[in-house]
Amino acid sequence: MSIIETNLQSLDMVLMNVICWHCKAYHWVEERLRNSSITSPKFGMCCLQGKVALPQLQEPPLILHRLPNHEDHRAKYFLEHI
Repeated sequence: MSIIETNLQSLDMVLMNVICWHCKAYHWVEERLRNSSITSPKFGMCCLQGKVALPQLQEPPLILHRLPNHEDHRAKYFLEHI
C-alpha cells in the first residue's frame, strides 16, 4: 500500500465534526486554511470566512414536498424511480 493510500484511508475514518464559525458548515479539520490552527480553525470552502452569505432556502411547493413524504401513487412511483 502506498503512502498516499494510507493517508487517504486514515482521513476517511475521521469524523466531519468541525463547524465553521460563520455559516455552521461541517468540515474535516484537515480542510482548514493553512494559516489557522486546529484549536481555532478557519475555512475558505464554505463561506470565505463570512464573506459569502446565501439566503435561506424557501419551502418547496407542496407537490414536491409530498413526493418523498407521502403515500399516494405519485409519491410511490417517484420513490421507486428516483
